[in-house]
Amino acid sequence: EQLLERIRLRVVTAAGPGAPAPGVQARSELTIGGSIDAMWQGLNLPNWLRLLAMRPPMDWRHTPRILSISMGSLSNSLLELIDSALFSRSVSRQEVPAPVFIIGFWRSGTTLLHNLLSLDDQFASPNGYQVAFPGHFLLSEKIVGPLVAPFFPKTRPMDEVPVTWNSPQEDEIALAIS
Repeated sequence: EQLLERIRLRVVTAAGPGAPAPGVQARSELTIGGSIDAMWQGLNLPNWLRLLAMRPPMDWRHTPRILSISMGSLSNSLLELIDSALFSRSVSRQEVPAPVFIIGFWRSGTTLLHNLLSLDDQFASPNGYQVAFPGHFLLSEKIVGPLVAPFFPKTRPMDEVPVTWNSPQEDEIALAIS
């Protein structure tokens, strides 16, 4: 499966954002160095290089962020190797119950339902750190989490709902970067 297919892309047409107008070819737009570049911090080096090979538009005003993602991808790769060596055997022996999928339209209350279900002990949900660093959270969350917590947004950008590293999070970012 292509990495690009796992990334939520914005559809851009001659008619503007949204569904393609009749007879207009849609194109995908992916920009590194924009407002969502924090999600790329959890990439490992192979996935970062695969993403760069797609030659996405780069906003060079954000060169420090791009370099930060590059350096982070190196450390993520090393931490993933250590995490895998230490935990892969015990993780593979875990029994995982059938998942519950929450599907709904945007802004329809799915996040509220997700947050409520995560309060029940019979359900599990990844937190912000686990979603941002899916390859090594078992190894690094207790140490690195408090160090990077000040850089985590205090609220969600779309609705100002408070959020922390420990808040339940949806897994689309983890799926996009792993």
